[in-house]
Amino acid sequence: MIKAVLFDLDGTLVDSEKYYKIAWDKTIEYFGHILSEEETLLIPSSCRDYKIEFFKKMFNGKYTVDEIIDKRIKIYDEMMIGKTLEATKGAKESLAYLKEKGIEVAVVTASKVSAAKRKLSEAGLDDEFEHIISASEMVKLGKPWPDCYLYACKQLNLDPSECAVVEDSYNGVKSAYDAGCTVYRVANDYKVMEKEKELIKGLINNLFELSKYI
Repeated sequence: MIKAVLFDLDGTLVDSEKYYKIAWDKTIEYFGHILSEEETLLIPSSCRDYKIEFFKKMFNGKYTVDEIIDKRIKIYDEMMIGKTLEATKGAKESLAYLKEKGIEVAVVTASKVSAAKRKLSEAGLDDEFEHIISASEMVKLGKPWPDCYLYACKQLNLDPSECAVVEDSYNGVKSAYDAGCTVYRVANDYKVMEKEKELIKGLINNLFELSKYI
């Protein structure tokens, strides 16, 4: 029986991933490389340790991960001037539905807690979550490793089998699956990889459809 739903943040609850996608494309192009489709799918939600090896291989060690991440942050921040993040389609309604059902909710994100709270506030979701788990601040290894979801389950005093996860990227899906949670994937600009399909319980077009499964 599902007792809690753990939500990724960017692209799942808050419509920000489309901006990150553009920022990553521009960043990698700035350093002289054009992302392939597979490379594009393997960046979202990944933690710093993962990116170290990912970019080392991509650039043969020519640039440090900090150089690349700092450039991405600059491009993203400049792009977001004057913009306000919005909740994804069905986010507010889905959260209301889960609350009515007595199902706990939490956010599990690569963002720092302060950044997550800011994004949730912009999207009008700041009063919805008691638990915000930051993979970059609370565990040693973030997504695609399972640590952040195992930590979230522990904070809720639940077994992973009692938790459903909603993600929008391969790294997030793998993290949740390896933790032992039931995983649902939200369709977005990122193509669902073949190896990802084996890990998910269902593919939903938006959060309105989550009620079909939970």
